[in-house]
Amino acid sequence: MPRARFAPFVLLVAALTPAVAQDAPDPPQGPDKDVAAWVEKLGTNREEFAFQAMNELVALGERAIPACRELLSDAKAPGPRRWQAAKVLGALKAQVALDDLLAVFADDPHRDVRSVSTEALGLIGDERALEPLKKRLETATETMERYTVETAIARIEGRPLPPYPDQPKAKTWPTGAGSAASWKQPPIETDTPASATLSWADTFEGALRSADESGRLVVATFVPVQDKRWLSGFAGAARLLRGQTAHPFGDARAMQIDAGLVKERALMAAVFSDPEVMALVTAHFVPARVRLYTFDFETPRGPLGTFGIGSSRMRGPCLAVFQPDGTLVHVTDRLGVLSPRLTARTLRASLESAGKQVGDLVLPKVNRAAVVASALAAGVRLEQWETPGDVGIDALANTTEVGADSLFLDDVVARATEVLIGLQADDGGWPDPHIDSHPTAGAGSRWDKTVARSGLAVSALLRAAEIDAGLARRALPAARRGIERIGSFSDAPPDHIWQLTYALEAQVTVLTSPLTTDTEKKTARARSRRLVRALEKIQKNGGWSYMLPPRIHSFNTAPVLLLLTELDAIGVGDAEVRTAMRKKAAQFLESVRSPDEARLFEYAPTMPFPLKASSCRTALCELALQAHTAKPDHERLRDAVDLFLEHEAAVRTTTKVFESYFSVRVLHDAYHHYFGHWYTARAIAALPKEQSAELAEKQIELILAQVEADGSFVDAQMQGKGASTAMAMLALLEARALLE
Repeated sequence: MPRARFAPFVLLVAALTPAVAQDAPDPPQGPDKDVAAWVEKLGTNREEFAFQAMNELVALGERAIPACRELLSDAKAPGPRRWQAAKVLGALKAQVALDDLLAVFADDPHRDVRSVSTEALGLIGDERALEPLKKRLETATETMERYTVETAIARIEGRPLPPYPDQPKAKTWPTGAGSAASWKQPPIETDTPASATLSWADTFEGALRSADESGRLVVATFVPVQDKRWLSGFAGAARLLRGQTAHPFGDARAMQIDAGLVKERALMAAVFSDPEVMALVTAHFVPARVRLYTFDFETPRGPLGTFGIGSSRMRGPCLAVFQPDGTLVHVTDRLGVLSPRLTARTLRASLESAGKQVGDLVLPKVNRAAVVASALAAGVRLEQWETPGDVGIDALANTTEVGADSLFLDDVVARATEVLIGLQADDGGWPDPHIDSHPTAGAGSRWDKTVARSGLAVSALLRAAEIDAGLARRALPAARRGIERIGSFSDAPPDHIWQLTYALEAQVTVLTSPLTTDTEKKTARARSRRLVRALEKIQKNGGWSYMLPPRIHSFNTAPVLLLLTELDAIGVGDAEVRTAMRKKAAQFLESVRSPDEARLFEYAPTMPFPLKASSCRTALCELALQAHTAKPDHERLRDAVDLFLEHEAAVRTTTKVFESYFSVRVLHDAYHHYFGHWYTARAIAALPKEQSAELAEKQIELILAQVEADGSFVDAQMQGKGASTAMAMLALLEARALLE
């Protein structure tokens, strides 16, 4: 099987994403059971599990409506189950449920059932609900109740939504019934000395009011945060913080490592500390920062709804400009490029679009060194985030992805190569864009993914160098510097699974590349043997994982199995040891294959997810097993490829925002996007020629549509720019070889 590689942006999930609970509800199996099974999950006492069920029912569409109507109308059912059923009916705009909703929205004994049913009536938009809603408004006394009814009426009548009501200014909330303990949200610091001089509004609503008074526009950043505790920037945030407790890591560290706040710090340093951007904001805008926990593409819920903006319209992280009345002037969403020049052009174009004159600007003096130092002190390596200079993209483009024609595949690879070279550090490695502040973190720790990132970058550069002599002159020196950076780790490897895996990937690439010397290959053989022995020591229950048993991961195990198989093919290391390791790894992978659906490989034995959550790792698992047995099953491998292609578009929508709550049970392993592409490319290469060429062409088209304006590929919450660029290159090069 042709060589290809794996993606280390999964590492960021290992380090930054909270462990998923092991008591997750088992997803249903079989087409005749899904509606009833997901309805049964409604009202689960864990919020994410309940949202999982709601989202799955919304995805099922009209099939879910009868059961949700029945549940909503069952007065004996628990309130949480009934309001969640109403949520689904509203999301589906189920007009047939109008009478069911009207029967409960005004006087149901459960407050949330009344509130969500009212919301659902507005989403359905049937004018028959207007009279009952207006009658209810006459008797409603509570602020939030009136707001919910007014919003529903406004939706049906097609009018702008009412402003979100100001909430009580209390800043502490009880942590449990009868508890005297409370939690107060600490200040969230993301500024540099430069960005701190801007007059940031406390809330988005406050920014709109200030803009109305001053005749300016509002510019707002919308960043999804990983932890609900850091919700802020909109009037309803405090209400959503009820019951929160201080973070077990300590608030200061938890805020520093929160992926969304890391991204906001990068935005503040790269964009809002730029003199021209600062001058434009000061003269013409009221700036605001909104931090959201929930960006949901399947259910119209969450704080964005309070702005009258659907989540599908503004996909975080994004930069948006508004008129004082809340009308959206422009939004650049799914930001993948942090370019101060692009932002300045966007702000100017937005002003022009709104009929405003820019005029002369007074540029502030900014100490660039202080900005870089401030970002570094906050854990952000600015050079790994910022795109220097301008980028060739429309100032009012809706995303920083520009796409490319498949005829220019080699040009795209060349640009991506330059991106990788530009991201290489002085020591020859590709460091993490974010520095973990944990006391046990730091250089050389298991939380330092430099070796893993560097292994992937080396593999990509060596493979790219094979297609063009001119490219090789640029790529090979950088690759060799990277090999040396990885070498010190490989000569005395600790038990860090990600680093071991990608260091071994790099050694196998050196061994199989036609561009490496005999001396380099000899060194790579010795290092491969050391890495395999280190992997043997940490094999648990047949597999590998960044977690302790019993949580052993399929996506950790399958890459190692593939590597061991490749080492066997080139005769490196102790064959008896490799054979024993491979046998146990293959048994583990087969153990996490669903008995009901052969394409479904569980995330881990204790964490079964639905089929579509497996779409980015099925090709990997299938490929590893077939390589191990040397018994190709083209039908099963093609099924794995089709599964990925079927869900690729949906996975792509989540690539830059996984740090807000996206249940991998419901959607996909968002951080596996280019990971899925890479292993799918390898699976395609293992198919018969009559199938592989057409599929490779399709895959190239999909990947090239996602090129960022600076030539990079961005995934894994933009903390894996180098990693995802390298892995996208490897997928493209694998597919390209099939078209030659």
